This record gives sequence, structure tokens and C-alpha cells, in this order.
Amino acid sequence: MQWQDAGKGLFQLILVVVFVVFCFSISHYLESTYEPLQKNSGPARVPPVRMERFEPTPYLLTFEVTGTVIAQNSVPVMPQVSGRVTEVSPNFYPGGSFEANEPLFKIDQDLYTLAVKQATAELERTTADLALERAEIEAAVKGWRQLNGNAPVPKLVAREPQLERSRAQVEITQLQLEKALLDLERTAFSLPFEGRVISSDIAPGQYVTLGQGYGQVFDQRMMEVQTSLDPQKLYWLNQAQAPKVQVIIDSPKGQKNYTGHLARAVTNIDISTRFATAYFAFDLGGDEVLPGTFARVSITTDPHQDVIVVPADAMQTEGYMWKVTDENIIEEFHPNILSFEKEQVIIQEITAPINVVTSRLAGGFEGMVVSPRTLTQVATTNDGADDV
Repeated sequence: MQWQDAGKGLFQLILVVVFVVFCFSISHYLESTYEPLQKNSGPARVPPVRMERFEPTPYLLTFEVTGTVIAQNSVPVMPQVSGRVTEVSPNFYPGGSFEANEPLFKIDQDLYTLAVKQATAELERTTADLALERAEIEAAVKGWRQLNGNAPVPKLVAREPQLERSRAQVEITQLQLEKALLDLERTAFSLPFEGRVISSDIAPGQYVTLGQGYGQVFDQRMMEVQTSLDPQKLYWLNQAQAPKVQVIIDSPKGQKNYTGHLARAVTNIDISTRFATAYFAFDLGGDEVLPGTFARVSITTDPHQDVIVVPADAMQTEGYMWKVTDENIIEEFHPNILSFEKEQVIIQEITAPINVVTSRLAGGFEGMVVSPRTLTQVATTNDGADDV
């Protein structure tokens, strides 16, 4: 029985050894006959892209800023003569508007009328004194000739000092009359511009004093637009030698355009916002615009040379563009951007024609070969697809 068990175990061992040798032989055979498969990648990927050729040209950069209309200056109402107010114009109240040289209020003229009469009488007196002096000089010179013949007439005999004094008296009284007339004219207070009243503190019967303020007005022709410029727009404005300015105001009667100019240069930048304040004056041409009105200012700078205008889709996600060589190979292009305008990118410092990929290219890399399609080819392809 023991012999049978030993024979059975030996048989099982022989089977295991034979199986292992068989597996080893098969494995060795497979390794010796294995040939690695060759990767069949096919032809290189040549993606189609939309491409445009751009020629550098001069470019007029136009940008807009917004602001509010303000009066350039307010003028204090100060009478030039003193007296009691006899009349006030209905336009001389807050919010009222007035014409140039329109009397805003009048001062009692009686005292100034008397001053004119007095100055006139004084002028007549000194004029008569001068005439009398000349008659006396003529008589004195005639008496000298009778006694001394053709001998030179002394100055005292010719009464030259008295003559000069009489002439001076006439000039003084003439100036006094002119001043009296001017004071009389100033009893009717007016201003030499079309304006609007900000404040008024005057009424009939009130006594007003020379040089005291009784209100504030502003010149409607001297209006400005106060705007804020970000650093980029401030740079463009400073670079322009003669920018063209248009002030645009929306009114109930429609949009109004006015020719303007930079009134005052920027002097400082706000610390918190980093914006600069600029003032643009404009010619109203007879229109009336109130302070506080919203306005837009369109500014066109001097021509920028060597500029191309590229569709915004040309800007890749990574922040650069692709330019295409004559061999249809793309290269990274980091443009010097002058401005973004709606769906366009304004690029400067382009000195030669350039081919630019104007569509997004996912997975593109430096040196990739592409299949450019111009706008005409793209349009033709789309038309063909529509026909199908």
C-alpha cells in the first residue's frame, strides 16, 4: 500500500515538471518569434485656419469719455456806483437768463445827473478862462511889439505858464465830465455777455454800495465739460499734438454736436482712482446748456503710423496671436496693442505686411503646419455647404 502511494506521488511530480518545461518552452518560442508592431500614425495633422493678410497703415485713434457740463467761471454782481435801487429786471433772479448788455437793475440817477451838470458847467468855465487867457496873451504880445519891435517876447510877457495852467484846467474838467457821464451810465447795471443767474440778493428800494457783492451769474458761452481720464486715455491725449474734440450732448430736441478743444491740461491724478481730470471747452453757437448736463466727449488723436486692425478672435486664449509664414508654419506673435475697440484689436509698430490667424486655434504650437483659408475661401466653402 505504501508502495502504491509513493508511485502515485512520483507520477504527479513528473506531470508538474513536464508542465513547467512545456510552458517555459512555449514562452521562449514566443519571445524568439515576436516582432513589435509599427505605429501607424498616418499623415501629420494639418488643421485649417482662417487667415488674413494685413498691411500697416496710418490710423486715427478715436475714443470717448463722459463728463458733466460746468460753467468755466462765476461772476459776482458788484455795482460800480452806490445808491438806492429803483428797478430790478424780472430776469435777475435765480435761474433767470439775460442778454448781453441787458440792464439787470437800476440805481437812482438824480445825484449822478446833477454831477454831470456840474461837470459840464465846470468845463464851460475853464474853457472860457482859456479863451480869456489867450486874449490877454495876444494883447500883451502886441504891446511888447510896439515898444521893442522884433525883439524876442519873454515867456512871462507871453504868459506861457498861465496858458499851460488854463489848458490843464480844461483837461481836468473834461475828464471830470467823462467820469460823471460814466457814473451816470453805470446806474444801469449790465454785463457784456449772455448769462444765467445763480443767486440774487437785491430788490427795489435797497441801498447798494460800490464794490459789494449782490449775487452770482455765469457766462453761458463759457461752458466746459469736466471729465475723468484713465491712464491709457490720458497717455493718448498727451501724445496728440492737435487732437480733434467733439462735445456731444443729448437734449430733448435731439443730439447736438459742438466743436471743442482741451481747455486746461491735466495737473494731477487722483490718488484713490488713478484718474485724471480734464476740462474741454466748446462753442455753444447760441444754444443754451445748463450746468450739470451729461455730455460725451469724442477725441480723435493724431495719426498713428504702422498700425493694423485685427479681429478680436485673432487673440488666442493664452494672450498672444499666431502669424503665418510663407511656408504655412505658425509662429507666436506678441502684439503691441494700441487699443481694443468693440470686436477689433488695434496693433501698432507693424512695419511690414503680416499674415495673422484670425480664428481660435486649439492645441496649436510653435512650428505647426496649418492650412490657411482666406475670408474669400471661407465664404466660398460656406456657400457650397448651403447649396448642399
